[in-house]
Amino acid sequence: MLLVRCVPSIVKSLKGFHYPTKSVRQGAGPKPSPGVENQYDRLADFVDEAAYAEHNPLRGDGVIALQSALKASDGTQRLIDYQRIHRVLAEGSFVLCVSEGRLAGAHSAFYDLFRVNDEKIVEHWDTCEKIAPESAWKNKNGKF
Repeated sequence: MLLVRCVPSIVKSLKGFHYPTKSVRQGAGPKPSPGVENQYDRLADFVDEAAYAEHNPLRGDGVIALQSALKASDGTQRLIDYQRIHRVLAEGSFVLCVSEGRLAGAHSAFYDLFRVNDEKIVEHWDTCEKIAPESAWKNKNGKF
């Protein structure tokens, strides 16, 4: 139960956005979390610097590599831009965060799987997928 209580603050701090409230889930849009957004130096509060393993082959292990990935931009926008958290699911020491935002400017879905130990993130896996424009959808269900 401790894991479930700490996950929203971990995800909120890592992604820089407010954990979705009822109004956000109903489409009010993302709400930046005051005092947390873009404070990458605080990642060490939520990520185990000594044990953090990144399983995305395009990124390295450790908090510094994570900070670099989240800070990266093309000069006009961040390359990884989380804009809305749709779901956070936890079981045991694993947490799945389903989000949407922009990846290199393209509207995308993010699926981040974290393993947490002693209230800190120790491992991360992810997959990203472009979201088709609404005109190309086969139904009105949407991605999420």
